[in-house]
Amino acid sequence: MRRMVMGIGRRGLAALLAFATAGLAQYGEPDPDLQRTRLLRRMVAFLELPKRRAEAVRELHAAGGAAVPALITRLEDPRLDLFCRVLQILREIGPAAASAVPVLQRIAQGGDATRAYAARWCLMGIRPTGVTLVADSSGGRILEFDAKGEQVFELVVDGGLWDVELLPNGRFLVSQVKRGRVVEIDRTGKVLWKFECPSPIDADRLPNGHTLISCGRGGKVVEIDRAGKEVWSFASKWPGDVDRLATGNTLLTDCPADTVTEVDPQGRIVSRWTANSPIDVQRLPNGETLVVLGNQHRRIELRDPTGKLIRTFAPVKQPQTVQRLTNGHTLVGGDGELVEIDAAGKVVWRARGKVGDVHLAHRY
Repeated sequence: MRRMVMGIGRRGLAALLAFATAGLAQYGEPDPDLQRTRLLRRMVAFLELPKRRAEAVRELHAAGGAAVPALITRLEDPRLDLFCRVLQILREIGPAAASAVPVLQRIAQGGDATRAYAARWCLMGIRPTGVTLVADSSGGRILEFDAKGEQVFELVVDGGLWDVELLPNGRFLVSQVKRGRVVEIDRTGKVLWKFECPSPIDADRLPNGHTLISCGRGGKVVEIDRAGKEVWSFASKWPGDVDRLATGNTLLTDCPADTVTEVDPQGRIVSRWTANSPIDVQRLPNGETLVVLGNQHRRIELRDPTGKLIRTFAPVKQPQTVQRLTNGHTLVGGDGELVEIDAAGKVVWRARGKVGDVHLAHRY
């Protein structure tokens, strides 16, 4: 059994669980559920091992809600990096991780401000509101649309915007390329925090409270703490979209260089493959990657874990942003269009009214 567990990456967690359950029935083991729990806890333990971490993240995602009890056991771990890694997996599992809500609520109300913020950040993914957030770069507007596609909020941002993210406290994190800064603003537009850098294309607030920023003209991706101190960086010709993965690695596009790159915390390149003017990217739980191609290419590609093309699609004329939702549907936005399509490519939701130049769209 030990040898079989260590080789799980070759067979997959689902096959291993089925095999183990069948074997236990054959030999009269009384509690196959207990064995299943132990196997999932082994996967959670692998999160501590850099060489097994990517495998563990994929398999825990594949297990979905069944992995939640094992993940919850690590929410009391004193190591902040492991704590945040577990929270990110729970958030990405989404509503299927609902059994973790009571524990997360307790942490969110606790005295540790960093962990409380991280727990609230996680809860945003487990308890979705159905609101779709949009950055209209041409109009300098932040827009919100409800589940019916109706616009329910609009804020014109002083100085314009390129990217926006909704924070757990209801504020917005906004990238302002022309003004060379990233700002945190309230829903009236009041600036409450800012960080200056050359041409910030994308900014993500991480569960530990740090901010990950791609400084396009500055030629690097930086992670800064709340005080604005740089704690990590990676050089790139003109970095665009940037995401911190549950493995701790960072995924980024570089449109002028025609590359999508994954880099580890030590700055070593894990993978790099070419794509025609990539402007947006999302790593999926199964290791595949969605990439939006810009300039004259204007389509979305689905790549396998090695970067090999699986298929292309373009449900809007000029796609600029893509998000795979937890229900398996895909949210796609572009110039004047924002739609949700199902696995067959059928449009099942559409934003109504003037959405402008949808540079970013995200369903919360």
